[in-house]
Amino acid sequence: MKSASKKWKDFKVVLKRKYFNPNLSRRQNISNGCAGRIPAPQWVWLVNHWKSDEGQLKSEKNKATRALQLNSRHTTGSRSNAVVLDQLELKDGRQIGRAELYVATHTRKDGKPIDDYSSDKIVCHFLSLVGSCTLVLSCSSCFVFA
Repeated sequence: MKSASKKWKDFKVVLKRKYFNPNLSRRQNISNGCAGRIPAPQWVWLVNHWKSDEGQLKSEKNKATRALQLNSRHTTGSRSNAVVLDQLELKDGRQIGRAELYVATHTRKDGKPIDDYSSDKIVCHFLSLVGSCTLVLSCSSCFVFA
């Protein structure tokens, strides 16, 4: 059921990007339709929701929340962390910790971190391994690897 819910949510994103124009009125958006991708009553409900004050407030709130998420990027594509972890453990023949998994999922093939945020986290981790705890504690973007 979780998968169907996620698929419906993702599909609504596609519909909104492709067929919904926030600059048009409800009536115009409804009459433009969605090329028969969903039944008309569902399209009417979605347009009414997107144009409602509640829907717009929710959309703005979610945009702001996503903007605050510093590190939503990774290099694993559609593979989950669990799959990547399993592959790394099979390849190396040992248990992989969270820190190693983070490094593996946030570095490119050439070994460079994907962004500055990931770079800071990776540097903090390696400093903690070396024993420079004072530097690690002063690193504002560090998190504890256990």
